[in-house]
Amino acid sequence: MNQQFIMNKFTLIVIISSLLCSFDCIKISFSSCGGEASELRIDGCQNNVEPCVLPKGKTAHIEVDFVAPFDSDFVYADVSRQSDTLSIAIPIPLFDRDACTNHGLTCPLKKGQNYTYVYDFYVDPLLPSIKGNYLLSLSTFWGYGLGCISIPMEISSSNTTDLLGLFGNRLSVD
Repeated sequence: MNQQFIMNKFTLIVIISSLLCSFDCIKISFSSCGGEASELRIDGCQNNVEPCVLPKGKTAHIEVDFVAPFDSDFVYADVSRQSDTLSIAIPIPLFDRDACTNHGLTCPLKKGQNYTYVYDFYVDPLLPSIKGNYLLSLSTFWGYGLGCISIPMEISSSNTTDLLGLFGNRLSVD
């Protein structure tokens, strides 16, 4: 009986969290770089408009709906920024990669099922202020891609000094 009460309370919290995002999150345009992502929602963009500008020192919330292309016991998430001049993606290391724990996914994933990946993250003030395409990819333990989206986004310094502002473009990775 007590276990069922706890489960009902947990379910209610998840439903309320989803409803809050459905009112505060905005749907963001994205392009697919693999997989079957159907929708992207972000809460935390300045003025709730596109392209999404994430202010440093704030927390943002992201949700991605996708269909699993195959069964997977583990799912890992990676975020990187697509270089403007080189054909590489530069990883952003400040990220919790385990998508199966506390991120809306219940692993193992089953082929053909709909899932929503959820992530709350702090936009660290030490990140450089860079506008560009950011890639969010979900993959298996062995590196097989479950999905990838490219998001036009900017990290802004919302009245704080950042390293790029101190040193100009000499720290630019492109």
